[in-house]
Amino acid sequence: MIHDHTGRAVMERDELYVLADEAEELGEEITIPGSLAGLPDLVTASQELTALNGLVNDLADHVMHQTALGSPGPERGTVVQGCTAAAKHAGQAVANFTRACSQLGQLHHRAETLPAANTNATFHLLRHHLEAARENLDSVALELRTAADTIGRPLPQVSAALSRSPQPVPPARPAHRGIPGTWAFLPPSSAPRHAR
Repeated sequence: MIHDHTGRAVMERDELYVLADEAEELGEEITIPGSLAGLPDLVTASQELTALNGLVNDLADHVMHQTALGSPGPERGTVVQGCTAAAKHAGQAVANFTRACSQLGQLHHRAETLPAANTNATFHLLRHHLEAARENLDSVALELRTAADTIGRPLPQVSAALSRSPQPVPPARPAHRGIPGTWAFLPPSSAPRHAR
């Protein structure tokens, strides 16, 4: 039984590390152009957006799996909390990257028709949103690694001491002839009834 729990905890911890690695890799794949000549193409950007949405789905699936387990271990709360916190940042990464894709589309298809000031402003917004998406993915990885690092840690000594302390036993209730679950007593059935 102990080995089963330990094995499950190790598996959960490793899965969180894998998700954290995935988030870091996605962040590293985001190219932040230094100039208009270095704009990423829309196919690559679309593939990256699909991968970001995949990360959000992976996090949601992990939470769903954890909450559907019949006999969760103590690590379940840590995993769920880590994944939901990471999902918030992953969603922000998707939002920022989607905004960047919009600016990228404008720059690819309308750069010649846009005034130079608009082109520069759009380019700076593109860079801003790509950088923000990277930061969001760093936060995803941090949340997941923090959760993974706490799985399997021994409980604090205070908790252990409390679990060994004697627990008071509640006093037994006296037996009564009444309505179950209440203290209302009914007269014995042999008692005379008053006529109305």
